Amino acid sequence: MAFTALEAAPDGGELCVLTAPSVALEAEANEGVSHAMGAIEARSKQAIDHAIETAQDFIDEYADSAADMAARLTKKTAQAREAATDSLVEAVETRPLATLAALLGLGFIAGYLCRRP
Repeated sequence: MAFTALEAAPDGGELCVLTAPSVALEAEANEGVSHAMGAIEARSKQAIDHAIETAQDFIDEYADSAADMAARLTKKTAQAREAATDSLVEAVETRPLATLAALLGLGFIAGYLCRRP
């Protein structure tokens, strides 16, 4: 099954001689290249999927820790607010006249600063 065929060279120059075995080798090479490209594509998809999964795990981990930190901050803020309220109530109850004098002084200062020229 060895036949020959003449074909013009790509550059338009000399004629190329193609034989059945060279055509078969070319087809086999094309098939090998196609198989290799398919394998590369499959491995690339696997690598990309793995990278996406790793990134998602990283984001989930830090999102959970950020939510925990926000909850702790909210709790500490509430405790500080309660402590300030308790301190103010205690100061008013232990020294009511001093509290009244302080409020009158603040009122005088606010009135002085906001007066019209």
